[in-house]
Amino acid sequence: MRERAPGPVPPALPCRRGRFLPRRFGLASVLALPRHGDSGEDRWAAAGGAWALCDGASEGWDGAGWAAALARALVRFEDPREATREARRGYHTFGAVYTGQPNPNHGAGYAVQPNPHIPAPGGGAYAVQPHPPTPPPRDGAYAVQPNPQSTDYTVQPNPSPRIPDLASPTAASWLDEAAAARGSFSTALVVRVSRSGGFVRAYARGDTVLFIRDGLDTLAAFPLDDPGDFSLRPELVADRPAANGSVGGASAPVPDDFLSTIIPIGGLRRPVLCLATDALAARVLRAAGSERAELWDFLDRAGAAEVDAWARAETARGALREDDLTLLEVRP
Repeated sequence: MRERAPGPVPPALPCRRGRFLPRRFGLASVLALPRHGDSGEDRWAAAGGAWALCDGASEGWDGAGWAAALARALVRFEDPREATREARRGYHTFGAVYTGQPNPNHGAGYAVQPNPHIPAPGGGAYAVQPHPPTPPPRDGAYAVQPNPQSTDYTVQPNPSPRIPDLASPTAASWLDEAAAARGSFSTALVVRVSRSGGFVRAYARGDTVLFIRDGLDTLAAFPLDDPGDFSLRPELVADRPAANGSVGGASAPVPDDFLSTIIPIGGLRRPVLCLATDALAARVLRAAGSERAELWDFLDRAGAAEVDAWARAETARGALREDDLTLLEVRP
């Protein structure tokens, strides 16, 4: 793993007996504003004190499906490289395969059901992000508010795997064939909090960002902490090892390597872990001082319609890139 130190974090404050007060963290809210189709291509998963957010690449074959498989594996396996291998195995076994032949045991439209024979991390229940039962209109937005007291695991299934109709040769265009040949790509970010809540360990590949906050104050950002670091070709995880890198941008296979960091949070009075996809993360990093605090306060309190209106206004004035926006907030 490649270690990357985040920005400075204040030292943890011990309690009276010299130990950190234990805190258990949980998923407090999920805000999702899709821009690519009805459900977008961002996918998340949560289980056993771990949270993952993956941003599928629209230029690939099945960005949303691959992002969903990768997010589920990242919260089940502590080693992200092992998780990547497992995600590939599951994706090609149960998802659309490169021959274009659907798995006979896998329907075209499906809801992901966890494997009851696979123990959930930490002994907790395992679940998957639900696809909204009624898809919102393309110009609408929706927010998922999970029950913070629930230990159920939730993961967003791929709403409709892209399987070409081989019975009709004209059904798959040459663009689809080219996309299938390139493969599927996604960013990867997984965050784990220690049992006592004293520190956070994160692994990342690409430009999906973890923010560490104390109240409305931003203390660290990982793996990117400068809005100028964002590019249109981030380093991605591919569904095939030989295709690793950016979409169409790698001249040679890139190994399954992740940036990693450990951040102490035991002394924070109001810790908040925010996982954000690239467009929203870059907008937050461009704000500074009181403007950033005001932006966090707005994102914490505003409903989906208000955030959607804000996002459209920001996009119109060139301050926010047009893309899917997803924000996960994890709190004690």
